[in-house]
Amino acid sequence: MSKPQSAEWHERRRQIMAAALPVFAEKGFKGATNRDIAEAAHIAPGLIYHYFANKEELFTAILDEFLPLDRVSLPLETMTNVPPQQLLPLLLQGLNVIFQEPRFFLVMRILVAETMHTPEAGQRFNAIFKRLLDPFAAYLRAQIAAGRLRAGDPLLMAQMFLSSVAIFFLRRIIGQDPTLQGYDPDAMAHFVTDAFLRAFAPENNSSP
Repeated sequence: MSKPQSAEWHERRRQIMAAALPVFAEKGFKGATNRDIAEAAHIAPGLIYHYFANKEELFTAILDEFLPLDRVSLPLETMTNVPPQQLLPLLLQGLNVIFQEPRFFLVMRILVAETMHTPEAGQRFNAIFKRLLDPFAAYLRAQIAAGRLRAGDPLLMAQMFLSSVAIFFLRRIIGQDPTLQGYDPDAMAHFVTDAFLRAFAPENNSSP
């Protein structure tokens, strides 16, 4: 068992991750060298191994730290009694916080680029988003069983709901779309939630 590390050790580790992130984004996982990362972090190349076993471990730590979709997801397994009209805005508020973080899109840039080259990167990409999609789909399945939503494929329903939000923020933040800049994220969240609930309202009711 490894011994607990100090707060200073963890802070220094996070600083290295923050410095390595734009290097990976610019040069890719294979193209980025330990020397490149060390220069960005203002440390000796060999010091990286004091904090990370290898470049793969550093890359994985960056994904966990700066693409924290699992932190966005509410404890959906224990929230099946919370109706969708209450839970969906909370989920979108959490996503809003993550999407506003510039490092999120740097990590996405790395992941998308890497999926073009290696199957492992594609598997990593899918595994990351399954952390949010699978619990959300399970929640929607419970809502269908409870009669709060009309029957449908829960995974596709979850994908549809989250994709509409993701495209909004991609265009608003990365594309700097001037039209979408004028929209309030909270107003967008309410619009998407209302549209989703209307689309999947129980057949015996005009609204969920």
